[in-house]
Parts: sequence; C-alpha cells; structure tokens
Amino acid sequence: TKLMDWQKFIFAMLFGWRDELNTKRFTRVVLSVARGQGKTYLMAIYMCYSFLIESMGLSNQDFLVTAENYDQTGKLYGYINSMLKKIIEDQPVFATLAKEDELVMHDHSGITMRKFNNNLRPLSFKSGKYDSYHFTTAVFDEVGNIPTREGTKKIVSGQVKVPNHQYIEISTSYPDPSVPFHSEQKMIQQAMEQDYSRDADRTLGLIWAQDSLDETFKEDTWVKSNPLLYLPGQK
Repeated sequence: TKLMDWQKFIFAMLFGWRDELNTKRFTRVVLSVARGQGKTYLMAIYMCYSFLIESMGLSNQDFLVTAENYDQTGKLYGYINSMLKKIIEDQPVFATLAKEDELVMHDHSGITMRKFNNNLRPLSFKSGKYDSYHFTTAVFDEVGNIPTREGTKKIVSGQVKVPNHQYIEISTSYPDPSVPFHSEQKMIQQAMEQDYSRDADRTLGLIWAQDSLDETFKEDTWVKSNPLLYLPGQK
C-alpha cells in the first residue's frame, strides 16, 4: 500500500516521534476520521509492525485488537492476519523471522510467537476479558459507539508499568454526543489549546473534521473529514 501524506503523518506521530529515552512520545492516541477512509486498514499495518518489529528482543508481550463485538474485532484482526501471511509468503526475510519466532497464526483466536510467548489477542468489548493483561500496544476500533469508559479503563490501567506502551482509539463519529469518545476529543482539543499547561502531555488527538456546521453543505471542504478525496481514484 502506497501511503498518502496524511497516513504517513499518522505513523510519524504514533511511532516516529520519540522522547529522550527513545520511547514513543505519546502513550494514548485518539484518531477520528470519516467512515470509509481506511483507518482500520491503517491500524492493521501498524499492528503488524508493532507485533513483528517492536517486539524484537522482548518476551511475554501482549498486543490487543478490540472493538464492541467480535464481528468488528474480526475485521481488524482479519486484515492483520492476511497481511502477515502475505509478507511472510512474499518476503524471505519475514519468512525467516516467522520461523525463528515460531510464529503460529490462527484464523480467529490470535497470533503467537511460541519462542518468546508474545501474543496478539483479538478480544471484544462485550467479552470483558481485559483485566488480566498488560498490553504493549492496544487498538480499540470504532470506540465511538461505546457508552462507558469501564473497558478502556481496564486496558489503560493494565499498561501503566509496560515500557513503551501505547493505546490507540480509532473511530468515526456516532450520532450520540454523550459517548466518552466525544468528550475525550473535546478534552484533547482543550489540552492542545492550553499549551502552557503540560497536562495530558502524552495524549495525542488526530481528528479529521469539518471546521463548522456550514461546511456540511460545501463540497470543496469535505476533504477535511474525508482525506481520501485527495486520491484521484477515490474522488
């Protein structure tokens, strides 16, 4: 996949920007963009990188992909599963890495590096099984439809002592403005505007949206929330 500039920017922010300890600048990320812009696919690329590359030299690491129900979780996990199979099949260097790591891939239940006991786990929000894990990297897909913070609190609290951890929430906007995802976006916007305060300093907001309600009716502005409109084949 040839990345567009806005997609490269996302990756630059997620794992390109490092602090003085060479760990990721941001530990919590909110990423919102309109439906159909490929955000789930983009996070699949990121999780493949995180699981294969960032886990090198580490053992007993857990990685999470999750969504409200298993159907949504399965979409993200399905992308990851097919991507890994493809690069292992096509690229000898990754085939060698997979063999050395004793990589075992399951269609639905997860991916394991048996040699190091690193695991990528597809779990659904409704299963409520976040408690016992300490995730190195976690991605929550379509979190904008979740009415409570209880599940996300468990994910974040389990990451506190994990070096170089990161939790990413991705979603389009949903009709209900009372959901936690909406209030988190408002909180991040306020934190960015109050630059003199370093509260929420390791939290990142990446939000593609219209600047005003009036722009709903101005087609030439829709690219602000639908960045794939920059791509000739999508316009």
